[in-house]
Amino acid sequence: MTTSAATLAPDRPFRGPSRCDAWAHRLLSSGSKGGTRWITAHVAEAVLREARDSNVGLPFPDHEIPSAVAEAMWEPRYSVLTPAEPKSALLEVIER
Repeated sequence: MTTSAATLAPDRPFRGPSRCDAWAHRLLSSGSKGGTRWITAHVAEAVLREARDSNVGLPFPDHEIPSAVAEAMWEPRYSVLTPAEPKSALLEVIER
């Protein structure tokens, strides 16, 4: 039960954040231990295990699954863009 739910159920004592709240916090947090990449990796690991167990995937041992998923995940790498200097004709249009 969350604090907002406590107002809906005033007859029940508040017992702190639920397990669902902890997952929501982790989903919304950033960094290597949280965020959508963390959730995506865990979902991909579960899919790989299920495919293996259903004999439709590669026979990965359990201990190799996290590293296989990490290796296959796309890493966002962007070029650094430097803005060009505005041309004088463009500045004249902007100033009008």
